[in-house]
Amino acid sequence: MVSPGVSVRQAVQSFDVALGAALDAGAAYATDGVGRELDPASIVAEGAIIRVIKSARRPEQRR
Repeated sequence: MVSPGVSVRQAVQSFDVALGAALDAGAAYATDGVGRELDPASIVAEGAIIRVIKSARRPEQRR
């Protein structure tokens, strides 16, 4: 559980520092509960489900 008003990035880093670093480096990306990619700077809504996916692909190669 995270405090109200935190960003996706902050929520991920509070859960797992290594995943937060991967998110910052572009080696991972965050999605909501149904797989829509989230901006790491966006504010987490109450009850949100955040998934972090690590990928060997560069961000521009993912889609």
